[in-house]
Amino acid sequence: YIINTFKSLKENTIYNNEDFFEELSKKGINANIVAKFIKTDLYLKNNILHPKNILLGEDLFTIIKLGMKSKKIGKINRSFYHYLFNSKSITNSFKGKKMIHLIKGFEECEDYLKEKKIIISNEMKKNLNLLKIRHLGTFLYCKPLMKDYSYNEGVKKFIEFVRFELEDKNLKGIERNQWILYKIFKLFPNKYFLY
Repeated sequence: YIINTFKSLKENTIYNNEDFFEELSKKGINANIVAKFIKTDLYLKNNILHPKNILLGEDLFTIIKLGMKSKKIGKINRSFYHYLFNSKSITNSFKGKKMIHLIKGFEECEDYLKEKKIIISNEMKKNLNLLKIRHLGTFLYCKPLMKDYSYNEGVKKFIEFVRFELEDKNLKGIERNQWILYKIFKLFPNKYFLY
């Protein structure tokens, strides 16, 4: 067994929602709902539900919404939850069909921001984009489904996001090998998925 903990789990911390998203984008905080204590009122007052139509990343998208509406978010320096990593689980196998759910989830979060008229700072937008490229970037590694329309649409949306919406300054927060990959991808996108 390898025991792995989050590096920044050294001290108790109180975040505002902007700092929370920065930690979330840097993987300093995980997105798993099971590792959180969340006030029921936060769900009820803001009409936040766990998405039913999303099979991958549903915790992440719920945490994004909850984080947007939270005033204070605390982190405790103790491990209360232990997780056995299974490399063959649904979460850890990259297959094109389930990657489509990540696109749907990020679209649902954007719709939520618009619907609730939530205005976010540039720094928070940068951190949300960083989350987006970390998660949607798995499109580049998953088993492709060349004949699947929704998969191809998902890849096309990801390419458009990288080429037209993602700013170079957002790439500073990711690992070097991913940074090189995205810079190349931004300049020379996969010709098979472009119109």
